[in-house]
Amino acid sequence: MANNLERTVGDICGLYGNDPTRMMDIVREVQGRFGHVSGEAMDLIAGAVGSHRVEVESVVSFYSFLSEKRKGTFVIRLCNDVIDKLHGVEKVADAFREELGIEFGESTPDGRFTLEWTPCIGMCDQA
Repeated sequence: MANNLERTVGDICGLYGNDPTRMMDIVREVQGRFGHVSGEAMDLIAGAVGSHRVEVESVVSFYSFLSEKRKGTFVIRLCNDVIDKLHGVEKVADAFREELGIEFGESTPDGRFTLEWTPCIGMCDQA
C-alpha cells in the first residue's frame, strides 16, 4: 500500500506540475482516490511540491470537506449555524442518529455513512 500511495501521490502532484499553488487541487484529488489525506500522504505531497507539511496540513484541516481520517462512502453534513438551529436542525440530526445508530463524528460499522456537523455551507437562506 505504501508504494501505491507514494506512486499515486507522486502522479497527482505531477499532474498539477508539482506546483504548491495548486495545493487544493492536489489534496482534493488525493482524498478522492484514497477517501482521506493521511499524514503519510501529506508528507509525500509536501516533498513533491517543495513545501512544508504544515502547509499541506493547514489546507486539509481548514476545509471541512477534507479529512485526515477515512470517512464513510456517504458523508452527511448538517449545518449547525444559528439559522439552522432556529429552523429545527436538531430534529433532523436526531432522525439521522436514530436511523443510522451513530453519533455525529462517527461512521457506521459498514463504512457506508458518516455524520458530521459543519459550519455554514453557503445556503443559510434555505435552512
